[in-house]
Amino acid sequence: MLVKTKLVESSLSDNIVNFLNQDKIANLNIFEILENSSAAKIYVDSLDKPTGVLVNDGYFNYVYTKDDKFIDVMLNQFFSEVGEYGFSGVESKMADKIISKHNVEWRNKCDLYYYDEESVDTSKISSNVKSIDIRDADMINDFYTYKSENSIYSIIECIKNRSTSGVYIDGDLVSWVMVHEDGSMGIMYTKKEFRNKGYAVDVTIDLLDKLLKENKIPFLHIVEDNMPSHKLAKKCGLKLYGKCTWFGIIIQ
Repeated sequence: MLVKTKLVESSLSDNIVNFLNQDKIANLNIFEILENSSAAKIYVDSLDKPTGVLVNDGYFNYVYTKDDKFIDVMLNQFFSEVGEYGFSGVESKMADKIISKHNVEWRNKCDLYYYDEESVDTSKISSNVKSIDIRDADMINDFYTYKSENSIYSIIECIKNRSTSGVYIDGDLVSWVMVHEDGSMGIMYTKKEFRNKGYAVDVTIDLLDKLLKENKIPFLHIVEDNMPSHKLAKKCGLKLYGKCTWFGIIIQ
């Protein structure tokens, strides 16, 4: 039954999976947040033939549709009350339509990269890479670009629950990368005094290898003007897929 004026909550059905798989790479973050977050809720306009999917996970929302009507229904139903709402890795054309109807609190335009090979050449790793020790969470948080009062909890969750890669020199973590709750690679950093030594390539290749062995498709979102990260992604064999936007709207 087609629901024209209201979205309905659903479990992750075969119909929804098939719909999202029409653009699987763009929707990797939706699949992963549903796998990693027990709090995530799915809403669709039709249980049989959805034309759009909304996944809510607290502050952040994940959206996929090609239908303007779905966006209108979604905004009226879920984003009309006073408050702040975040959107994660939304395909840029969809994001622009949502943004055009609201006051934007913040926005990061990104490129979506993914790895489409079955394996990665780990012989390119020239240093000793290992999983990150949970005791380094506070230090990682101190260097995190998006550090906030709650970011430490996200970093701890990443280290505990998903693959990580780090280079340790004399017992100190100097370069690292992890996997966000939405499955994207990120929180990457190399301390300034250890840059230009190939460590960022080493941890990236190591994490790619771990994700491939978990039967995952590695992907990441890179802010458009972060040129060093674009260069690194391409050097490690990741391919540009498209544009997406992280943003927040505020309803007053």
